[in-house]
Amino acid sequence: MSLRKLYEKFRGVTSLPIEVPEIRQAIYDLGTQDQIILCGRTLNPEELGGVFHQFTTRPKLYADPVLTTLIIFPNNAPIPVQRIICAKEMIHVMDRSVERVNTPLMLEELIDKLLGPLSTEDFGIPDLIAAGDKMAIYRCIPLLFPIAARNEALKMLKNNNITLEELIKQTSLTKRVVELVLSDQWVDAEKEFFDDC
Repeated sequence: MSLRKLYEKFRGVTSLPIEVPEIRQAIYDLGTQDQIILCGRTLNPEELGGVFHQFTTRPKLYADPVLTTLIIFPNNAPIPVQRIICAKEMIHVMDRSVERVNTPLMLEELIDKLLGPLSTEDFGIPDLIAAGDKMAIYRCIPLLFPIAARNEALKMLKNNNITLEELIKQTSLTKRVVELVLSDQWVDAEKEFFDDC
């Protein structure tokens, strides 16, 4: 599957930070998408962290169709948050169709689910999509901080060649994400993401 191939492209990378355009280029190289447009806008990240819209255009009458994804992200959020949101939306580029909304009503229901508490009583497609959206945050982390870079960082931290603060700056990720990746539990989680695709 394409997501597995995307993970494979970054799994052995040790040089940080991995930039969002590198992930976009890897998706192009896989042939999953012809064009991904990253568009920063002033958004309230507490209401909507990012959104994407996919469409097809034809540059000329008889030209091949161009599959395009427009990713809108909050350019008023801190850079580490912008990077996670863009990478998360790129994970969605690889999603199956059941994880997409098709109507304005479904979009409203999805936003309610994303903003509201997790419920075990109210099942439906919006719940499924919301769960997938939340998982995409975790699924994008191996692209921004690959397992090989994690292992190298742990060695450097152990040998006092780098501090945690320097590593956070080097990865250009949030402290919570870096601490998560450095945790012992992350190895199993990353392996599960890789094996599940």
